[in-house]
Amino acid sequence: MRSRVWIAAVAILLSSASIAAEHLVAWVASGESERVEVLDLTTGEILTTFDLDAAPTNLSLTPDLEYLYVSCRSDGQTHVLRPFTGNTVKRLPYVHPVFGAHDSAHYYAPGLGGVFRYVVDGYDFEQLAYLPDTQNSYAYAVSADARWFVYAQRFVDWRGQGITDAPVYERVTVCNLEESTGQHVNLGAEPLCVALSPKGDYAAAGCASGDVSLIALGEEPAVAYTEELADPVRFVGFTPDGGEILFTSGDKLYTTWVGYMDELWVSPDLQVVPLGGEEIVDGAVAPDGSLVVVDGAGTLSLVDLNDKKVTLSLTVEPGTTDLVVALVDEADL
Repeated sequence: MRSRVWIAAVAILLSSASIAAEHLVAWVASGESERVEVLDLTTGEILTTFDLDAAPTNLSLTPDLEYLYVSCRSDGQTHVLRPFTGNTVKRLPYVHPVFGAHDSAHYYAPGLGGVFRYVVDGYDFEQLAYLPDTQNSYAYAVSADARWFVYAQRFVDWRGQGITDAPVYERVTVCNLEESTGQHVNLGAEPLCVALSPKGDYAAAGCASGDVSLIALGEEPAVAYTEELADPVRFVGFTPDGGEILFTSGDKLYTTWVGYMDELWVSPDLQVVPLGGEEIVDGAVAPDGSLVVVDGAGTLSLVDLNDKKVTLSLTVEPGTTDLVVALVDEADL
């Protein structure tokens, strides 16, 4: 009997050691400082900093953590780096890649005339959806199974040309990549960020008007809305089970339930998590179910979504433009 208890205890210890060996790591891009910071959110340490020769606007990680894509509008290039050393692998013409959950060999992005799938280790590509208008694609996402692709368009005067009569797009475009189709979905407000649910059944768009549009994906997408808040929604995402929408407005995090009750439904009861800083500029849902957000002053907060509480607060470079997170084996750090 003692031997069985001892074996069970060893198994529990080994299991605990395995869990403890995974660290939550964040890569945070600062356009003002032209650098990327790498932070261990399990220990609260800054692991390293990658200094660039251009201002990063977007970050992407391959699911196998082989490559970090740092997209820089200022020099018109995407710097492909090793995510833990910052060593340059290659440079590409500007593109902001997005990846399916388990495919590290391909990435997806809108291009002239549609949505394309590109080969990571090479230059081959394939057009998957044919759309006449992908100009000014600003925010986009691909579903975990790479079936759905959703993008929002927004004109940004990246070159500082002083353009005042800029187009305003009050829609998102939903593409079924398996069927090579796409259609615009009118929202009645300008979208600033988009996300797809883990199961690929919903898309969400955070809007400048302060609300979130929930879109049920299918042949005829249905749309439901949250109430309008005072400030623009600059981050939107889903909990890992897809049952809740997460979004930020001002210095607060909001969560609410989604689903179907005869029709597409968003709960009007918003749970609010005040973070007490400046306006939140970006966020990322972690694989362990927590949420990482950064505000305009450079305060990074790790939020436990079960307890709706901040469990860690760190200071990063101000001027955050994007962040990505991943669970990493301790041995790889």
